[in-house]
Order: sequence, then C-alpha cells, then structure tokens
Amino acid sequence: MPQQEYYTYSNTYEYEEEVPYVGAISDKVEGATTLSGDVTWSADISWNETLGQYEVFMTWTDHGNHFSDIGEGPKEEDFLDDVYSYLESQGIDSEQVTY
Repeated sequence: MPQQEYYTYSNTYEYEEEVPYVGAISDKVEGATTLSGDVTWSADISWNETLGQYEVFMTWTDHGNHFSDIGEGPKEEDFLDDVYSYLESQGIDSEQVTY
C-alpha cells in the first residue's frame, strides 16, 4: 500500500545551452550560440496499483521560449535528481518509482 496516492513536485532552473551542440562555438560552427533562460519542470506522481509503483509524468515550460515543450528539455537530469530527492524525503525508495 502506498504512503500516499498522489504527489506533485515542481522546480524552476536557470539554464545555458550551447546549440547546435556543446562545443559548437569553439568549433566555429556558423550560427552556433548559447541560449539562456529559465525552465520550470513539474511532475505528477501517482500510485499505480497494478505495477505496485509510483508513476511519474513530467512536463516542462521554457520561459525563454528557446525550446518547445516536446522531448528532452534543459535541466531534465537536474530535475530528475530533485524528484528522487523529494520522494526520498517522503519515505519513497527510488525502486518504487517508474518513469
């Protein structure tokens, strides 16, 4: 039985992303630049009785309007680390979580 059926978590991060890839500016790629702004990540975390695990559904919004909200977003790994830390603070082990 889960400790709680549903959790929600969000955080805003500053980012700087070199495009089209890291190192493009030093490689002198035409049009290469660094994009910066803020991105807000949110997670809805709900208990799935069938799986016996919490499922995490993540969304993000780029406030700098450099990236769409589809696919990988800036600071995603940082957010995942923070979600795990948050859930651990709630007494939920990472083995109880699926994405």
